[in-house]
Amino acid sequence: MHVLILWFPRYKSLCPDTWPNWDGRAMDGVAVLVKSLGYKPEEYKMGRTKIFIRFPKTLFATEDALEVRKHSIAVEIQSWWRGTIGRRKAAKRKWAVDVVRRLVVFTPTLGV
Repeated sequence: MHVLILWFPRYKSLCPDTWPNWDGRAMDGVAVLVKSLGYKPEEYKMGRTKIFIRFPKTLFATEDALEVRKHSIAVEIQSWWRGTIGRRKAAKRKWAVDVVRRLVVFTPTLGV
């Protein structure tokens, strides 16, 4: 027995339709998520506020899928952050080059 409001945010990353944002009700999101995960009708029962998962193997499979997904989410966040840092460094270098170009006056040397 799992409360929908707590269960859905935990597992919503497992379905592309519910990740990263879900605008509907939690109950509708759980229905989409359950369909995406391939739960059979005899494996779960939806209540008004809770989802009842009948077999532990179903929950364990869902947890295993979540563990795998966590790693891919971490990679996405890391790549986004590294890109952000790289863009900041590039902008800082560009700014430094512009400052140097404005301050340095080119004077050609004679005879060299």
